[in-house]
Amino acid sequence: MIRSPTDTTTAPQLKARSLTFRIGSTVTLIWGIILGGSMLAGSCLLPRETLETTLRRDYCLISLGNLFVAYLTLMPLRHFRQTTGREETQAPSKISAPATLGGLILFGMTIRLIGTIALFVACRYQMASSDQLIAGMCIAWYVIFSAVINHAMTSEVKHFDSLNAE
Repeated sequence: MIRSPTDTTTAPQLKARSLTFRIGSTVTLIWGIILGGSMLAGSCLLPRETLETTLRRDYCLISLGNLFVAYLTLMPLRHFRQTTGREETQAPSKISAPATLGGLILFGMTIRLIGTIALFVACRYQMASSDQLIAGMCIAWYVIFSAVINHAMTSEVKHFDSLNAE
């Protein structure tokens, strides 16, 4: 069932959804650029013997898994409610304590860390690549996505602060 955004959704919820969408689209764009660029650079710079089909497949699967974990990181932001000076801060019904942006970001980063560790453990047992190579790929994508998400959230927080200052 598809709902119209104006039916039952309030303005703060719409802004939280657009916040999640803007950050998610930034993450997806950066993922595509880095994955495509690294695959192109690897095929041009590395010798054919080094670049096995299983290595390419493992690299793509690890990057997809990390992209999924990055999306899970953004899910707590859907509970964020922007308030202006005229509105009272109210806790969402699904969270008992008042939902602050800092707490939701911390919760999302905890999901990110646990999800990356779970991804490494699953890949270590399922993939043919060495443990060091899998760990290196997981850590590299963790650092990339953490930097992108933190930068996108910082710019969004600055945007919300400027709206609240008015």
